[in-house]
Amino acid sequence: MSFTVALPLPPSTNNLFAVVRRGGTERRVRTREYVAWSTSAAWALALHKPAPVTGRFAVDVALPARMRGDVDNRLKPILDALVDARLTPDDALAWAVTARRDETVAADQAVVTVTPWREG
Repeated sequence: MSFTVALPLPPSTNNLFAVVRRGGTERRVRTREYVAWSTSAAWALALHKPAPVTGRFAVDVALPARMRGDVDNRLKPILDALVDARLTPDDALAWAVTARRDETVAADQAVVTVTPWREG
């Protein structure tokens, strides 16, 4: 079963992680912006309550036409949110991913449609 949900506009992939240095070691951590977005996206997905997709799937992402930055930099957090919400099994099973700018999408949203993949 397919579903469509409006999520908050995710941060760019460039702003998802920061490197923290402590005691001579470095590690990557989620930025505050990414943590805040992930929480908002999880709530949006929980409120929508779509049925999970099993197996291979296709994702279509419609983004605001006047959004700053690259379209492709908004995909990773969306795919990860779908997996975290257990609506898709693994983003490695995303068989097709499309992203586009759309004049009808609100400036602060991403409209995401997930469809089970059908061969042929």
